[in-house]
Amino acid sequence: MDISRAEFDHEVLAMTMLSHHPHVVDFLGACDDASELSIVMEYVANGSLQSLLYDSAKPQPRYYYSTYMKTLFARDAAHGILNIHQGHFVHRDIAARNCLVDDTFHVKVCDFGLSRPMDRMMVRTYGRYLPHVFSTASDTYMFGVLLFEIMMGKEPFPLLPPHEAAALVLEGLF
Repeated sequence: MDISRAEFDHEVLAMTMLSHHPHVVDFLGACDDASELSIVMEYVANGSLQSLLYDSAKPQPRYYYSTYMKTLFARDAAHGILNIHQGHFVHRDIAARNCLVDDTFHVKVCDFGLSRPMDRMMVRTYGRYLPHVFSTASDTYMFGVLLFEIMMGKEPFPLLPPHEAAALVLEGLF
């Protein structure tokens, strides 16, 4: 996946400032080669939370975890998100695919490519719908969607593109 230099710089800045927390993936370094931009982060043994919970191509959960274990996944993600907000950043892409699970089944938030410092107002338009500001409130909403993914073992709107699902929620239709 090709990313712009600005996107790379945003992600490196966010990871540099936020990765010193047990529930945020550790940033180890960045490489700015003339032909490649690379971010080096810790190895997280169990991969994404999404891959542990469900296969996005199939409707049923992949593995079954106790409610207690799911609660721990949610708690860890919440601590990571809180750290991000306390560091004055908005993640903007909270989802099971952007949470990694280590070898002791602790969750670490990752993928800061869309994150931005809170002092910059981020506005995005969903199709023909009104623009919406990305803020800690939007991260909190996305955390609610993550809770659904954790507890139910599936995406809340698997047949809708994300922008259409968001627009329907914003219109009060879901």
